[in-house]
Amino acid sequence: MAQETTVFLGVIILAIIHLLAPVLFKFSQYSFSTLIGPQDDLKPLKSLYGQRLERANNNFKETLPLALGLLIMIHVLEKQGGISTTGAWVYLGARIIYPLVFLSGIPMLRTLAWVASMTGLGIMAFAIAS
Repeated sequence: MAQETTVFLGVIILAIIHLLAPVLFKFSQYSFSTLIGPQDDLKPLKSLYGQRLERANNNFKETLPLALGLLIMIHVLEKQGGISTTGAWVYLGARIIYPLVFLSGIPMLRTLAWVASMTGLGIMAFAIAS
């Protein structure tokens, strides 16, 4: 299996984690019966960390289609290996670190993780174009 395929699966697993993490904070704020209902009147999370995880999740969802699209293109165009592998791992690593540094509240670290993830996307795009 190509490393880009491994990264693809890693990105999918990360997406599932991103979806579930804020839910843990919802359980601490709302009853189970409220959460299994239509959730029409849910207020924003009170927990600062829950709010940060939701924002990190939203940011991740912005780059997710780009990453998956690039990884699929790399596979279809048979551009696996070398620089595309580097870009894929840079993206995944940065996206794993991103919510952790977002939770820390240190703005520069969050921004650096975001820049690293965008760099990984750029490297993958470059690999496709070359």
